[in-house]
Amino acid sequence: MIVTSIFRVPFYTALISILVTVWNFSVHANPAEVFDFGASQTAQAGAVSATVTDSTSGYYNPAGLVFGQGKRLSFGINGINTHLNANEQQLGDSQLSIVLGGATPLPFSGMFKNRIHVGFGFYLFPLQNITVIAKHPEEIHFIYYDERSRRLLILATLSAKLLDDLSVGVSVNPGAAVDGFVVTRNGPLRGLEAIVVQDISSVFHFNAGIRWQLLDNITLAFVYKEQFQLSYATDTQNIIEGEPLDVYTEANTLFSPSQFTLGTAWSVIDDLKFSLDVTIAEWSSYPAPFLNIRATIPLIDPFEAILPETTFNDTISIKLGTEWDFDTQNNDFITHYVLRSGYAFETSPVPQQTGVTNLLDGNKHTLAMGGGISLACNAAPCFYFDGYLRTQFLSHSETMKIIHDSNEPHDSFTSIRSGTEDSNPGYPSINSSGYILSTGITMGVRY
Repeated sequence: MIVTSIFRVPFYTALISILVTVWNFSVHANPAEVFDFGASQTAQAGAVSATVTDSTSGYYNPAGLVFGQGKRLSFGINGINTHLNANEQQLGDSQLSIVLGGATPLPFSGMFKNRIHVGFGFYLFPLQNITVIAKHPEEIHFIYYDERSRRLLILATLSAKLLDDLSVGVSVNPGAAVDGFVVTRNGPLRGLEAIVVQDISSVFHFNAGIRWQLLDNITLAFVYKEQFQLSYATDTQNIIEGEPLDVYTEANTLFSPSQFTLGTAWSVIDDLKFSLDVTIAEWSSYPAPFLNIRATIPLIDPFEAILPETTFNDTISIKLGTEWDFDTQNNDFITHYVLRSGYAFETSPVPQQTGVTNLLDGNKHTLAMGGGISLACNAAPCFYFDGYLRTQFLSHSETMKIIHDSNEPHDSFTSIRSGTEDSNPGYPSINSSGYILSTGITMGVRY
């Protein structure tokens, strides 16, 4: 889709619009990676690739959706409180999020009956705008948390059983890429006329999974999540009072790395289940998290931003979960109870910040617990309620800056040029720590 508009604007409005265009972009990503997705899944610290069967399967393992029973609809609400510390500076906020989901078998009969399921899942923040802010390389910036919670997550899932104990699935995560230009000229009445052309194209990224019931009490899973990012580029070409004022900006936003997950679930007894997920995330493909700018401005030579060449580390995460369930029955009315707990550890993708950049992060430890109750009866519909409490701790990290005072070529990512260190907010050292508290409930119906 191409959007074209013509505006008549005063000089300062045009200049301010250009500057806003330059600075209103940043890199952030999937809120489910930070806060998990769904009450029962969050209560197990996300260790569910071999057990998930509801609408969150699109994120954790699309192949699990087909193992769910009947039609399912769910609604959840979460409260999130973030506390981050950087060199005595307190950062963080409180947020409210909503999750919605549904799933159903396709209405086939015969050999395909109940063997193909479709579903959808939404993760959104209704009280916040989707705001993307570009950071200067020297600004203090928690790349794992800043802005990541403000992205709308949409997943559409398809899952099919190839055999009674083997399924595959795929989910689609849609987005958009923006490319275009702005041309501004003096109009016939000496006012400025701007032509804005933006090409908004659809972008789709995929998750895929396999689930195999190896034995009656052992399930295996493999999940691949494709790298996700949205691209933005705009070229503003302006003649104002006969002088050129051209700015080109580009950025890759909403980044999530490619991920590979191996998972398993083991039912020790009928009522007690342990689960384990191990994930490798390719953060080494993360581009520089800064906006690239090229500009031509009156009385100034054309310039292009010289950005630090950042190098990130691949990460590994290990997640453990437990689930214990039991029933009570009164005539035809069955009440099903579940207790859950989980622990997760994830390494940090951020290298030592010895140069001009102040990108902060650390190893992360997550503790979670929760429970659920379902009012199951012999006649549908049946309702369920799940809740959780989750705490993620960001390990303390500290880096001493290195001063470059030799005649050797200067790498701004590994050292600070001598004489400029006092302007860097991370000098002489930068440290970080923090924690995130979250709690929530999910309500649903099966029929």
